[in-house]
Amino acid sequence: NSNPEVCSHIKSFFKTILLMVLLPPMLNYAGLKKEEEFFKKSAVLGDVGFGQHMYMNCTGTGVPTIILDAPTGSTSDVMLDLQRTLSHLSTVCVYDRAGMGLSEAAPRLNASDPGEGPVLRTLGPQSTAVRMAADLHRLVTFAFPQKRPLVLVGSEIGGVVARTYAHLHPQDVSG
Repeated sequence: NSNPEVCSHIKSFFKTILLMVLLPPMLNYAGLKKEEEFFKKSAVLGDVGFGQHMYMNCTGTGVPTIILDAPTGSTSDVMLDLQRTLSHLSTVCVYDRAGMGLSEAAPRLNASDPGEGPVLRTLGPQSTAVRMAADLHRLVTFAFPQKRPLVLVGSEIGGVVARTYAHLHPQDVSG
């Protein structure tokens, strides 16, 4: 025989826990979507081909051009203080990798398509270091042309992208 008052307290307790677990992420998500809308209105995205647009912001002048690449799971905003610090020395750029921050996700290319297949074989599958380095190369060569040599500075996956870029395009980098 259950006590209705105890059942009512238990239901209230679980409703409160459920509200505490679900409400903050929902509010956070809504806030992030509003923030994304605000920043996308003012951001300049460069066309890197294949219907893909990526974000890059450069400050300062001179060569070499320093490219800052954020750590795994982070966007260019984590590099803004370093960009400000270095911008009195040279041109310093931050960018968002495909699918991160303000950059659009890399397009899915169809391997069986006669036009897209060779491109896919050249660029590699999405989210690989080769694809990220190819995206960066198109970004600094076509979308936002930067003077060479480049000095690539990256942390975690950004470091892997920098090393891959330097391996694929040694003529572009210094050091």
